[in-house]
Amino acid sequence: MFTWAEVDSAAQYEFEVAANADFTQGVMQARGTAPSDSQALAPGRWWWRVRSVDAAGQPGPWSEPVAFALEPSPPQPRLEDDGGDTLGLAWPADGGASANGAAQAYRVQMASDDAFTQIVADVSTQTNSARLPRPGSGTYFVRVARQDPAREPHFSAPQRIEVMQYVRDSQGQPVSAGSRWLNRAN
Repeated sequence: MFTWAEVDSAAQYEFEVAANADFTQGVMQARGTAPSDSQALAPGRWWWRVRSVDAAGQPGPWSEPVAFALEPSPPQPRLEDDGGDTLGLAWPADGGASANGAAQAYRVQMASDDAFTQIVADVSTQTNSARLPRPGSGTYFVRVARQDPAREPHFSAPQRIEVMQYVRDSQGQPVSAGSRWLNRAN
């Protein structure tokens, strides 16, 4: 949502969003009577500007262009539990490169609370998956963020996972019964 100061003599406003500062690429335009507008935009760098139009239809000068960036939504991890000593997390790949052209890196965290004040694991990876040490049985929360040294990480919403400790055979491998792993609660 874009908002701007209301102009007393304005009957309408013209609003533009573009992919460059001189408004020659990817321009989206809107006209309305409210000092606000919303546009559905793809992730990337954008510029916006606005001007008032009086009752006679005469437009005022454009405002200075304002740059902003829309980040893609954080990846949503899924749990891959094979009953081993680690838990796997994976998420959809998203193009493989960061805004500065470097290989995309991710930060993965697991915590015992959904506010992430009790971090259990905090790892970085250059792929769209990670292996975390299996903690003790209980409820945990995981989240993923793209890493960018120029800004704070923007993590996915915490996802709740239940971790079980599995019955192990003499070689330390989890024991299964049919298609299920046997956990210590069984």
